[in-house]
Amino acid sequence: MSSFFWSFSFIHNVRRPTWWSVSSCQKKDKRCLNAYSSWTPGRNNGQPIAPIFPSTPKQSSVLYKEQYPIASDGGIHDEIFRKMVEDRELFLSMCRNMFGSFFVQRMVECSNPEEQEIVMEHLITDMFALCMDKSACRGKYGCRVVQSTIEKLSEDPEKECYNQRLILLQQSMVGITRNCSQLASNEFANYFVQHFVKCNGAMERFRDVIIEQCLLRNLLSMSQEKYASHAVEVAFHCAPHRLAFEMMEVIFEGYIPQPETNRDALDILLFHQYGNYVIQQMINICCTAIMGKSESRLGAKEIEQYTQWLERIKERVARNSHRLERFSSGNKIIEALQASATIGACRWAGANTRRKEAFNDPR
Repeated sequence: MSSFFWSFSFIHNVRRPTWWSVSSCQKKDKRCLNAYSSWTPGRNNGQPIAPIFPSTPKQSSVLYKEQYPIASDGGIHDEIFRKMVEDRELFLSMCRNMFGSFFVQRMVECSNPEEQEIVMEHLITDMFALCMDKSACRGKYGCRVVQSTIEKLSEDPEKECYNQRLILLQQSMVGITRNCSQLASNEFANYFVQHFVKCNGAMERFRDVIIEQCLLRNLLSMSQEKYASHAVEVAFHCAPHRLAFEMMEVIFEGYIPQPETNRDALDILLFHQYGNYVIQQMINICCTAIMGKSESRLGAKEIEQYTQWLERIKERVARNSHRLERFSSGNKIIEALQASATIGACRWAGANTRRKEAFNDPR
């Protein structure tokens, strides 16, 4: 956290004590924090002005974010941006910082095409590490800096600079797709993968690449992983019909039953603590298609195929109902199938079985 304060010390020319050093800040020296946090980023004839309040790292990050000029003005905006990006390691350390990452996001939001190119060039050099980082990739928002940068680059496809942005997006996606399996399995980076799978518009091509080149190739194994199974669920829900169809076929036909137990992929996922959520999502997908609620228009042949898949799940669940009833997850699957038998309830059969609360979801 203290590195966040140090990173701006050269920008505001704060008079520092003789003991001030990078190492003291990196060691969270309280004198270092108190000395710098006693100043605000405002200026008075080129000099730091008096404090407004005793700042915490979080408060300081908010203050810097609010004070950052929106547009390039040939002044403080350009000076701060130049100082931030002239040292790549410093910039990347800010991206990984719990609070510094918020300021970098603000920089990206206010950036012009030239600045976006510089930022993305820095990110590409360390894309994988950033996506796996605990601070850079935090909570449901995924990798804050990388994600917000990519969102910014995908905006306004009608602008003249969009072709240049598209090149930067393609460069970034190479690193992401190359390491997609590891990212999807990571406690933090899986949110980043989920975000991409949910994308529409100009980002659809990248969504399809992630599903096709990463998730489809490892569908059974990733459905059994604590974090990757979230990405698989989202992929079932957001995939275009062509890829959703392929994913269903992989689960039903793509794996040879185990020689010792004769269990196929459907059997494995039905009784798996994470895989059962994928089955619930499959039930939801089938119901949506059968009821004509799918976003894409399906033909009679395709609807019939989804009907057959739903019947296969029903048959397998009926055969194993006594075992499934021992588990809360098994009961959810049974309830979802019972709901699917009622026209009108089918649309929420899979959706309402998912519980996001930590005490209900073992993931």
